[in-house]
Amino acid sequence: MGQEVSDVFAPNMFGTGAEAETSRDHGLLKGDPLQNAFTVYRLRIAAEAGTIESQLALGRLYRDGQNVDQDSTLAATWFYKAALRGNAEGQFLYADLIDQKAAIKWYLLAADQGHALAQYRVALTMDYPESLPWLQKSANQGLPEAQYNLAVMYELGQGLSADLDTANSWYLKAARSGYEFAQHRLAINYAKGRGFNRNLVMAHAWYGLIVANGTWLKDDAELRQKALRLSSRELEESRQAFQDLMLLILDQA
Repeated sequence: MGQEVSDVFAPNMFGTGAEAETSRDHGLLKGDPLQNAFTVYRLRIAAEAGTIESQLALGRLYRDGQNVDQDSTLAATWFYKAALRGNAEGQFLYADLIDQKAAIKWYLLAADQGHALAQYRVALTMDYPESLPWLQKSANQGLPEAQYNLAVMYELGQGLSADLDTANSWYLKAARSGYEFAQHRLAINYAKGRGFNRNLVMAHAWYGLIVANGTWLKDDAELRQKALRLSSRELEESRQAFQDLMLLILDQA
């Protein structure tokens, strides 16, 4: 399946909720231990009384070790309480902390309620044809990882007919959200004219974004960018395109 697409499924596909989830401070006041302790106490009282949002917040604190000793078992206990009451976020967070085989049931429950990350997790457990509906649901909700993987399926024709135009449209959506793997693939396709008219200026600009902000593919992007042979005028156009893309991504953050 290799062709030229790297990392068809991005790393940490069964990573922790802490990696995938938007970080939250749970209303705690940093630098004020007494106030923080009181806030945790109030959360615990509300969680024990059955308030789902407090159960989730308390679970996140124990999961992340934020103002409490890190305790995955306690975190899972609070997420489980919310999950049992049908809360999709609780089902997802609980699944993220348990054995992968046992987690599938809980991911499916959350996915059926429209939880985008859960839909993505479910897709990653399936072969290509079966994973497509779940990837599409997650991608349509704007999850960059799902958009990227859906693009790869369209580019390589995995479980569906290959369609470079559709692939690039999904790469572009994920890339504009700042997703590094999509930016990398988009740059390659611009450089090689795959689904686009060949455009070294845009390839150079997208590689530049990865060099400036990337982690996984930074070194590779830098090498590929240097290998492009641009004129002085094209380099200036690339600088302007880079600035425009930076603003676009910041605006969507």
